[in-house]
Amino acid sequence: MKLKSIICHFEYCGNSKFQVRGHGHKQYVVDIEKKTCACNKWQLIRIPCIHGISALMSSNRYPIDFIDNRYKKASFLKAYTLVIYGINGSSMWLKTNDKPLQCPEFKKQSGRPKKARHLQSDEVRVGGTTKLRRNYISVRCSKCRQQDHNKTTCDKRAAPESIGGNAAWTESVGSYAAGIETTQ
Repeated sequence: MKLKSIICHFEYCGNSKFQVRGHGHKQYVVDIEKKTCACNKWQLIRIPCIHGISALMSSNRYPIDFIDNRYKKASFLKAYTLVIYGINGSSMWLKTNDKPLQCPEFKKQSGRPKKARHLQSDEVRVGGTTKLRRNYISVRCSKCRQQDHNKTTCDKRAAPESIGGNAAWTESVGSYAAGIETTQ
C-alpha cells in the first residue's frame, strides 16, 4: 500500500484536507482529522486507504497511528481475556418439577403430497380407488402349445409333420448334413 501511495499525486487544501489524484486520474478528497476519504474505504475498514496514506506521508505522519484501535494487539488480547468456566455434570444439576422438554409437534407441510408407493403383487390397494391394475395375459407358443413363452423363444423344434413340409426331403437333408460333419 505504501508503494502504491507514492504513485498518487496530492495537493494540500488546508484544515488537514488533501486532494489526491489516484490511479486512473480520479480525484479524492481526504480529511486526516476526520479519518475520511471520498473512496469510502477508510470509513468502511477503519484502515487508511492508498489516498489516505499518501496524504499522511505528505504531512509527515505515520499511517499506523491512524489505524483503528480494534486492529491493534491490545484489543486482540482484551477480546480473549475472558474465561469460559466449566459446568458440573448432569447428575449434580438442580432437580425441577417441570415437564421434560419434548420434540415440537409435527406440522404437515404445505404443497403437493408425495406420490403413493408402488404396491407389491400380493398387496391389495386399500380404499375404493378408480385405478385398475394391469392384467397380464399368459402367452402360448404356436410350436409346442405350451404357456409362458412364444415361438421365437421356444427351445423345442417342431416335428416335420406338424409343419406340413416334405418329411423325406428333411430326412435327406439331415443325413447329408450329418455326413459332412463326420467327414471333417
